[in-house]
Order: sequence, then structure tokens, then C-alpha cells
Amino acid sequence: MGEALSRPQRVFSISGPRGAGRTALYQELESMLPERYPMHAFAFLGNPFGTLEHPQYWGARRRGLLSSSRLFESWAQLNEFVGRRLRPALEAGKTVFTDGFGLDAYLHAIAHCSTDDECEETSSLHHHFVTARLKTQSISPPIYLLAFDEAEVIAQRTHRSVDETTILLEHETDGIRRYFDGTGQKPPHFLVGRSTKGRREEALKILKQYLL
Repeated sequence: MGEALSRPQRVFSISGPRGAGRTALYQELESMLPERYPMHAFAFLGNPFGTLEHPQYWGARRRGLLSSSRLFESWAQLNEFVGRRLRPALEAGKTVFTDGFGLDAYLHAIAHCSTDDECEETSSLHHHFVTARLKTQSISPPIYLLAFDEAEVIAQRTHRSVDETTILLEHETDGIRRYFDGTGQKPPHFLVGRSTKGRREEALKILKQYLL
């Protein structure tokens, strides 16, 4: 488990704010990429976290947890996913796609930080986990493709108010900025097309430069 991987690896994560259409995009790519790039052996491994309850549905107890406590929960799931599914796929020479990864564990954890210091502490803890559980095994963090959508559209999908959704979206967007700034993580690719088709075409254009 602790030995370094000997062959080149490539991991892509379709990520972004909850309700922005990332899972739909992931599923479209899963159906399209093997035919477009038959020279690759793909492994589409799905969502490492199963079904995480959307932060807008949390009750008082869940909201009251320290964000670091929520991060520990998500990382326990991610650690299992990496050891039992991701690493074997990479050892087999697969090009891996996931529906969410470490960034999404982080965004879930900080959805209801009580202070900026709490958010920063959670960010530092998360990047410590990245080093301890990924980099020490020579597993590189994924190339992130981040799906975004308008707050009004996300509110319709999640059946919440536009005001509540706007606040959470702004918080997650700020969290994404903090996640990548000065941490050594590869800069993400932002998919900001104003339609599902537009984001899909953006994703295909970006992936072409990696997969050809």
C-alpha cells in the first residue's frame, strides 16, 4: 500500500459547487470518452462519498459540528476509496475519472464554518491529509474540472430559496479559491458555459489536450 506507483498516472475529477450539474456531466463523459479515445483504458469510479446530504438540508446538530469533524468523516470515505479503488485502477494503467474528490470533501466540511479561522484550520488539515494519504504513495491530486451554474438554476434543482443558495454558492466559490491558492495543487479548469451542453463542450475541449 505504501509503495510508490511505478507507471504514469492520470486522474480527473468532475467537481464544483453542489447542485451545479457535476454528476450529470460526469455521466455524459462516461458514455462519450471511451468511444472517442479507444487508446485509453478508462476507469470511471463514481462518487467517493456515496450520497452526502446537501448542506442546505442539514439540521442543527449537523450544522453545529466543527468543520474539521465533518472533514474527518469525508476523509475516512476518501481514504477507503483511494486504497480500494483508485490505487488499483492506477496500478492497472487506467485513466481515472471520479465524480468528486478531495475538493468536494473540503467544500462539504466548510459549508457551515462559524469563523474564518475555522475554515483556514480545516483547509490546513485537509492539505495535510493530501500529503499523508496521497503524495506519500506517489498518487498525484487529480486534474479538476469544475462545473458552475447560476444560483437561480441551482436553487431550482435543490428546491431551496435563491437567497440561501446564493450565500452558499458564494461561500463555496471562496472556498475553491482558498483551496488552490498557494497550496501547490494544479490550477483547476472552470467550466462556465451557460448551458449543460456548453459545459460539456468546454470539458471535451479541455480533455482533448490531455487524452490525445
